[in-house]
Amino acid sequence: MPVMLKNDGYAEVALRKDAQIKAIREAYDQIQEAELFRNSGDLGKARALCEDLTKRYPGYWAAQHTLGLIYSDLKMELQSLDCFVRAAQLNPKNILSLTGLAGAYLALDCYDMARGALDQAQTIAPDDPGILFLYGEMFFAQHLYRAAADAYRSAHVSDPNMASALYKWGLCLLELGDMSTAVRMFEKALKLDPSAFGPLNELAILNSELITFDVRARLDESKGPALLAEAEAFASVSFAKASACHLRGLHEEAWKHALAANRAAYPSKADRAKSISEAQCRSLLALQAAGNGPIEKIKPDPNLPTTLLILGCSRSGKTTIESLLGNWSSVHKGYESHLVENCLKSTMMDAGLLMPGSLDLLPKQLYEPFKQSYFSALTSGSNAASVFTNTNPFLISEAFHIVKMIPNVRIVCIKRDIEDTVFSIYLREYRTANEYAYDLNDIREHVLWYRDMIDALASRCPDIFQIDYEQLVTDPGGTLNSIASWSGLRDKPGSSRSMNVYDGRGSARPYLDAMRIESERARKVG
Repeated sequence: MPVMLKNDGYAEVALRKDAQIKAIREAYDQIQEAELFRNSGDLGKARALCEDLTKRYPGYWAAQHTLGLIYSDLKMELQSLDCFVRAAQLNPKNILSLTGLAGAYLALDCYDMARGALDQAQTIAPDDPGILFLYGEMFFAQHLYRAAADAYRSAHVSDPNMASALYKWGLCLLELGDMSTAVRMFEKALKLDPSAFGPLNELAILNSELITFDVRARLDESKGPALLAEAEAFASVSFAKASACHLRGLHEEAWKHALAANRAAYPSKADRAKSISEAQCRSLLALQAAGNGPIEKIKPDPNLPTTLLILGCSRSGKTTIESLLGNWSSVHKGYESHLVENCLKSTMMDAGLLMPGSLDLLPKQLYEPFKQSYFSALTSGSNAASVFTNTNPFLISEAFHIVKMIPNVRIVCIKRDIEDTVFSIYLREYRTANEYAYDLNDIREHVLWYRDMIDALASRCPDIFQIDYEQLVTDPGGTLNSIASWSGLRDKPGSSRSMNVYDGRGSARPYLDAMRIESERARKVG
């Protein structure tokens, strides 16, 4: 028999209901306020509001999701993942839950986990542009540029107003060697979003005759990348202006912008640049201490493909070599692949060991599992290729160990005129890493270190193929044919493929006096 409430009991129920309705409204209003703060860049206030909500209401999906976005903006990847995992548990069939979770996994380079979340999301909404765009981001991060281009194109078809899809599609096309279509994508992206900085920056450094507007004038109006701090945004715009002026022969103006860009960017990079310098010294000492005489390479295996490491410091021409080798149909371009690092991590984890920072720490009994993991990953997507290239510059410190563990490894090392290399690095803004690149003295130290590493490696591996950038410019066809023959390529390059190489020789010549003065100033300040 139901319990009968007295009049005051009915009043209590009504009060509780009113309190719950009030709490729902207040929580919703708090989320909206947090979003306003987040969109305006005030991430501290947005974070405080959402953290308060998640403490009071742990099961409030919207608070978990929004806090995950805020943590992501703050580069707090693990905290962001925790929030998105919780959000997906609370609301597992919600597209935002799954795409948020996929994005969090991507930020941590967990591509298989991201793929699982995206595949689940796509079963719910096959043509959702956000899902398709994240597929593109996943493929792009793994240097799978054809797959990424297809994904970004699909995102654009699904949402023709998605400027970011056109921009990233254009980046893929650049990597695939289709500059004319890439220029078209960048210009279309700017028409959709005139304030976008990414496509404008790419057009500034291309100097293509296909560009239909005055890039320098647009840069004067640009505020730089959205959501960056003022100093960082200023640096980004200044780097783009420096490149645009340099390519157009405006040397005095180019130097002014390059100087402003690097001085603005350097303070936030200085500590990390010092750490890089210390690590470089350690790696060179380790290689020099490894002994004298030829290295004992692992026996070749005719049943396995060749790994071609193309090593050189930034802006030295290694990407150009790889691009030209792409004229051979039996070459698979790996770009700056992290395959070696990933296989090292998985091998150590499967053995229940801590993940080391170098192959030098891999126990000998794990050499065979590492090799199997490496070739399994290497051949999973391109079984027809006989040569796989890798231009990851950081492998210079691992090459000595790679040739002792992996069969069929070939190494090409390229050097470029020191002054041209230093200036070319100084002119460029890097999306990630390379924190040494914002001070001329740090850059020079890095370039000289890399050359010393090549020399030390060559003393142990006499069959390394060494070339100069200048040689590549003057005789690209002959140089590439020699590399191809030495690498074991049996087919011929496509007859319609271009062997032209951009001539960057002497690029530093107009700036040598200015570079010397800035180096001396920085040395005194430092």
